[in-house]
Amino acid sequence: MKAKKSIITLILFFIIVIGVFVWYKIKFKPVKYKKAKVEFTAESFYNEIETYYLQGNLAEEKKYLDKVIRVEGVVTSVDALSNHLVLNNYTFCSFNLSSDLKSINIEDNIIIKGKYVGYSSLFKQLNLNECTLVE
Repeated sequence: MKAKKSIITLILFFIIVIGVFVWYKIKFKPVKYKKAKVEFTAESFYNEIETYYLQGNLAEEKKYLDKVIRVEGVVTSVDALSNHLVLNNYTFCSFNLSSDLKSINIEDNIIIKGKYVGYSSLFKQLNLNECTLVE
């Protein structure tokens, strides 16, 4: 009876450990390997989010928060030292590695993928973190 209880406890322990491991791998997978939930041009995404803010409809904006979004636009600013760039003056993209930015020039048309973290009403910009270039 005691051996049976120990085996059941051990099996439950392994099921829990495997479940936590799988959840962690899915939840914290780098953006580079995640599929984008939606795709926008930098300008259309900005217009949509700004409209939500002007109308006071912040619940609509929340459907994009912490989601991976694919954005296409023209580079208007690049700062390889601080690992960020700006698309169409509206979309601020933070990269984890500056090496991703070395080949990018102002006025390049690029596609990036990143996690949407919110709208800055002070700077009138959308903010994306963990950005990567889409090839």
